[in-house]
Amino acid sequence: MKVTRRTFLSTGVGAAVAAIPSYRFGSAAALSTTRVSLVIPDRPHSADVATIFEELGLTVDLVPESAMGKLPPAHSSLLWIISPTYPDPTEFSAADLSVFQKFLEAGKGVFVEFASNFPGAPAAAPIHRADVARLFVAEAASFSDALPEGTILDPHDAVCLPYEETSAARAIVKIAKIAGVEKIDATIPPKNLIPGVLLGERGQGRFAVAATSISEFTRRQYAPQVHWRLLLRDLALTLLSDGDRARVLENYIPLQVHTEPRRWVPPNEPVRLVAKTSAGVTLSLAAQANSAWKEAAPGTYETQLGALAPGQRRFNLRATRGEAGRSSAVDLRVDDRKTAYRRALNNNMRWFEESGVLLRPDGSLGVAEWISGPDIEGNRIPFGKRQGYSPERADCVFESALAFWLYGKVGASDRHLAIGRNMLTNVMDFQRLSANDEYYGLWYTRGREGPIFQDDEAWAVVGSLAGYRYTLQPMFLHRGRLAADTAAKVFANGAPRDAETADPTHLRPSDRGQIIAAWLYAYGITGEQSFLNQALPALRDLIKAFPDFAARVPAHTTESTRFLLPLALAAAYSTDVAFSTALREQTEYLVSRMVPCGAIQEQGAYTGSKVQGGDLSLIHDSSEPISDQLYTTSFAAMNFWIAYKATGDTFYLDNFYRVMDFLVRIQIESSDHTINGGWMRGFDYALWEYYGSNADQSWTAYCLETGWCNAIIDIAIELYLLDDSFFEVRPPIPTGMAR
Repeated sequence: MKVTRRTFLSTGVGAAVAAIPSYRFGSAAALSTTRVSLVIPDRPHSADVATIFEELGLTVDLVPESAMGKLPPAHSSLLWIISPTYPDPTEFSAADLSVFQKFLEAGKGVFVEFASNFPGAPAAAPIHRADVARLFVAEAASFSDALPEGTILDPHDAVCLPYEETSAARAIVKIAKIAGVEKIDATIPPKNLIPGVLLGERGQGRFAVAATSISEFTRRQYAPQVHWRLLLRDLALTLLSDGDRARVLENYIPLQVHTEPRRWVPPNEPVRLVAKTSAGVTLSLAAQANSAWKEAAPGTYETQLGALAPGQRRFNLRATRGEAGRSSAVDLRVDDRKTAYRRALNNNMRWFEESGVLLRPDGSLGVAEWISGPDIEGNRIPFGKRQGYSPERADCVFESALAFWLYGKVGASDRHLAIGRNMLTNVMDFQRLSANDEYYGLWYTRGREGPIFQDDEAWAVVGSLAGYRYTLQPMFLHRGRLAADTAAKVFANGAPRDAETADPTHLRPSDRGQIIAAWLYAYGITGEQSFLNQALPALRDLIKAFPDFAARVPAHTTESTRFLLPLALAAAYSTDVAFSTALREQTEYLVSRMVPCGAIQEQGAYTGSKVQGGDLSLIHDSSEPISDQLYTTSFAAMNFWIAYKATGDTFYLDNFYRVMDFLVRIQIESSDHTINGGWMRGFDYALWEYYGSNADQSWTAYCLETGWCNAIIDIAIELYLLDDSFFEVRPPIPTGMAR
């Protein structure tokens, strides 16, 4: 079967997410002599690697595995076999091995993956899971623009076959537990090192053997996709004969195009078109014959598009070098912020209803904690971490319930108002109400069990009382007040041992600060000054202590983000300038970590030398271009808005816009309903895709948390659209009247 771009996309073969470019070749001979025989399993399958061959301008022939024995070496320059048996090793027949030998003797390239009996690639041990081990480039390809040595690729706990290097086959890619995000930290020795891709020569040709499945990298949602595409491109070029490679490279034009800002922009805001390509390429933009391009960085070119009127825009770019050419198109929405934010909100609420996290359509069974990261087949499920007897988690249900109710208010939707109320009613069943329970009135934090985590308990208090503020249902006031009273006793002097505080040495804003925020919120709803009297001295102590340990916490950015809520509420309820001053200081620190696209670059004390564990950061060090939507940007957006409503200072509003604009631009658009319209935890704003360190095995870079991440972003948008403060406004108490 001969596959062109059109027939490939119209077959049952799954295409990769990235668009296949269109080409014009300078030589018909080059097209006819550079072909790939892509052997595909006799079962439903994905041939993501075919898009790489198409990008290189190779002609792809799809060959069923049952027909591989009939392949003549003269027909193709490269034989590429997708593993038909993964996650069980592929054992080739004698006839198959004979075909490989004929291709190699003819000077052609051969690629196989996860094979147990390929000559020259002996298995040193039985199969095993990668766990947190990742691939990295051990030897970069020799041609320009190759993926650099040390580049990391995450196969998501893939099943591996440990090969051993021999004199005939060296490891150009390796698999190990390694430190780093985009690139390996060479100062920290890899652990459990095995070959990832072996490269060797036999006869007149070259062969490569991969220790796991890499051809279906898109379907399996490996990350980052840009690294996988480049690795497979480099591998295909390496396996070609010198003559074929030279012909392909003569016509190949690497090209990546995006607008800046990306995806969406408000009207009349200046826009640039950015193209990444190779030297010697001429760029032209359709309908703008006189567009002027300048080189902003080596291989990166920009042209100004000016301010654009509202509407959906498409920019068609042409890159040429000699007789070779390549085209690409990029789309951009131009809308005002309210329209763009509302569209993002609609998309995310649809994600809640279609992804599987909403456990019953009417909300009466609450929501699961998350959509998991992908398994080895790229599948995801709704559930959560350490959940006992239920996939629900109290704080996530509270936050999601508020998001649904407020969405009903935004859109005048009785159905969504009812879902929100039903979810709030559902989570009341998770309150600890046994008569002999020493924590009577608090909530179970992990399903129907779990420690009294301060952050979780705080959001149960806030969520229940906010539920009353919006719905006026007395039960939510009574239950929230009960929890607030118990929390005031249990956490009066810090966290008891049963709270399992992550950092018992320091009472951090992410735990102690949230309990203080809950007391302040309870004061706002009830008017009971005892809550204020307890909160303000505790907050002053935290303000004083935080600078001494801020640089040593796991994520300084996260702690400062979470600090904003108690500080904003205190600034609203007290005239003591210490609170508004601290609020400004923490915000200015976060602004110092913000990059032009609006992301907040993570900064913290780990993961450092750690390569796996729980409650770990998405970064290896603070120089990496990673933002955290679970712990930082989601809460930053909501808390900046609350700070603006508490102070009236547009400094906070401006930074709300910066972060929310970024979040709108990175919202997932996918055919996969489990992720479409959602936000994952980790985003690499340099590669512009979801990615981060995989060291945290609890809340990975690829999970979609209902409460802390998605619902918090929704609440931030809804508060903006409704112009609502979230807290109950009361006259501030003069300094000295509250302790």
